[in-house]
Amino acid sequence: NIGLAILNVGFFYSTGSSLIAYKVSQALGFLCLTIDAFIAILGITNCVKDKGIKNMHNRYIIAGIFYVVVIGFKVLFDEVLIVNYAPLILKSSYPSSHTLLAIVSMYQAYVLLSYRKDSVLNSVLKGACLAVALLTIYARLLSGRHYLTDIIGSIILSTTLIMYHRAFTASFDPVKK
Repeated sequence: NIGLAILNVGFFYSTGSSLIAYKVSQALGFLCLTIDAFIAILGITNCVKDKGIKNMHNRYIIAGIFYVVVIGFKVLFDEVLIVNYAPLILKSSYPSSHTLLAIVSMYQAYVLLSYRKDSVLNSVLKGACLAVALLTIYARLLSGRHYLTDIIGSIILSTTLIMYHRAFTASFDPVKK
């Protein structure tokens, strides 16, 4: 019984694994990647339209930096600093990549939606961002592919990255009053 192993094993045995939850989380992960690709295309289009990165709007540059940092953390924990192995497969599981992706992707989409004029559609899309992030967390918990601490660690890492993103964004792109 080392560290939080009792908590992890207890949670795993109490919830088991669900193939349906796993497939739902895979589909949501694909949705997040699709949204990230769309945001990247918007950024590239903005760069071309504005004739270079120097003329781009800060929000796209900051979004790009944010994604690079997130990818850096994923590579760090998947390839260099392996903390934990998944319960059902011999693969790095800490932190949960799907949880990290869902939280930061949906946060970034929410932020970019916040720059648009308020509308019913915009509010629905912002609500959908929150729902996708929460549903992904829930599905990863029930899928049996992660221990509880993998999910918690991912939530903490995501939240920390979001806080840094917000501070960085505020220094370059102050919120309109």
